[in-house]
Amino acid sequence: MADLQADKEFDLSQQFEDEMENLVPAPAGATTVYTQLDGAEFVTLADHGDGTATTTALGPLGNATIHSETTADLGNGPVVLTGDFLVSVIAGDAQRVKIVAGPAREVTPDA
Repeated sequence: MADLQADKEFDLSQQFEDEMENLVPAPAGATTVYTQLDGAEFVTLADHGDGTATTTALGPLGNATIHSETTADLGNGPVVLTGDFLVSVIAGDAQRVKIVAGPAREVTPDA
């Protein structure tokens, strides 16, 4: 999971783990496809076709789930390795000031 400010983007890549969550080298010849499961109103996803992708915030605050499927031959035929990643779009840094009026008050007594 990662927070992404509403006016930013970041690149995604993969790390591979064994069943005990130890990092292992990427399988040779693996191909990856990224898809967006939800949150299309919050981010866009661009799959670069090389095992990386870019997620860009659209402005509104909310969550999106990115899914990856990697097909690899680990020696006994092809297998599909999957992963999910939650992106939480959060407010960016202050960029401007908005002046807001309070409620009107009486300044002269009513007769």
